[in-house]
Amino acid sequence: MGDRTSKIKALVVDDAAFMRKALVEMLSRDREIEVIGVAKHGEEALRIIDELNPDVITLDVDMPVMDGLTTIKHIMIRDPRPVVMISALANQGEITLEALRLGAVDFFPKPSGTVSYDIRNQARELTQLVKQAAKVNCRAIKRAKRPVEPLKVDQENIEPGAVVAVVADIGASACLIRMLANINPSLPLSFLCCQGLSGDALRSYTSEMDLVLPWQVSCSSPVTLNRGNCLLTWIKEPWSLQISEQSKKVRVRVGPDQDLDQMLEEIAMVYGSRAAAVVLGGTTENGIRGMKAIRDKDGLSLVLEPRYCVCDQTARLALDAGVAKPVSEHLLWTQIETFGKKHAETAGIEDQMTNKKG
Repeated sequence: MGDRTSKIKALVVDDAAFMRKALVEMLSRDREIEVIGVAKHGEEALRIIDELNPDVITLDVDMPVMDGLTTIKHIMIRDPRPVVMISALANQGEITLEALRLGAVDFFPKPSGTVSYDIRNQARELTQLVKQAAKVNCRAIKRAKRPVEPLKVDQENIEPGAVVAVVADIGASACLIRMLANINPSLPLSFLCCQGLSGDALRSYTSEMDLVLPWQVSCSSPVTLNRGNCLLTWIKEPWSLQISEQSKKVRVRVGPDQDLDQMLEEIAMVYGSRAAAVVLGGTTENGIRGMKAIRDKDGLSLVLEPRYCVCDQTARLALDAGVAKPVSEHLLWTQIETFGKKHAETAGIEDQMTNKKG
């Protein structure tokens, strides 16, 4: 028997008795996790959090008395701690975006429809997510303001002056939202983002992001990379780049056999000094080699200072390897804008050539 005090203490919050039982069984199968309590709704959860002091909370969205979104607001104001949303509403983008914006470290989808035994098949994924959540820096968790209705800039069919690859793994969604909401969309930039979301949650979240941000947000694949694009994919399936033989434009697609290093190396090879890599949060050394490739091409290589990262392992490894510069959040936005302005003149020349061809 292991030392019980070293286990990750989890609190399960769900209004359905069967789901509470199923989640407790799933999590308890892992020797590193101990479920220390359950609650039927948010109000009950708030009453026992101080008493039980859980390391991680799994939280349903649709509950009586107090729903999950209201509950997470209270948690983040009173005493921020890792919250994993578990809901059948993963296909509703507004809910997914709201949960992540409020500070949830991730959104784990239940099977659609009635509660199903199929969720047991997701036990390994869920336990890994809870174990990752337990490692996050709770002091760095903060909500993002909901962006105002955006004024999108029409830049369709215009090649980007520069490309920014963003690593935003578990817990970094709120930071990504703040960044994209605060960078001028008229700059000649495109973003290729890798997040800790997949499936219906990613698709619905992306659709909602497109409604509230000034960038053209999409998870479509394959697609021609244009200025103003912000393309999102699951961090385990990064983007792959290919230059079209006919148009000579860059096409990107989700690469199931791709990793972050390969993606960043391809961006460095295609865009050279017009490439940037930005780490908002990550859990592995994957990407360090690719950041070096971008730095070696005189591109921009930045990491959010580890103290501001909800999950700081990748940032620390990049700094130890000397392949990136650490910056605070607001300075990060400024440096990306400066990077975009640096390449605006070059992009303007390309635009003129494109217009002449047209």
